[in-house]
Amino acid sequence: MNKCNSVYYYYYKIIIRKHLKKTRTDTQMKFYKVVARPSLLYGSETWVTTKRDMTGLEAAEMRFLRSVTGYTRLDKIRSEVTRKELEISGIQDLRT
Repeated sequence: MNKCNSVYYYYYKIIIRKHLKKTRTDTQMKFYKVVARPSLLYGSETWVTTKRDMTGLEAAEMRFLRSVTGYTRLDKIRSEVTRKELEISGIQDLRT
């Protein structure tokens, strides 16, 4: 799970902080679908996935999606609402 966090923070420092905050939401979502999500799921087909692993993956995913929508955890917006707003399914749906 440390890899999930390191992937997110790597992209956050280099790309999100400098460039994505100024781009449109659909462009940010394309970046997420093409670069960020495959990086998180790389090699996951061979993992014995536990509930803790899935929780970590979903947390990393939601960190990115909240940065796209501009929400913070203090806004207390549920993950399902954010995913529905961005029209994206969860990582858990991809794993099954």
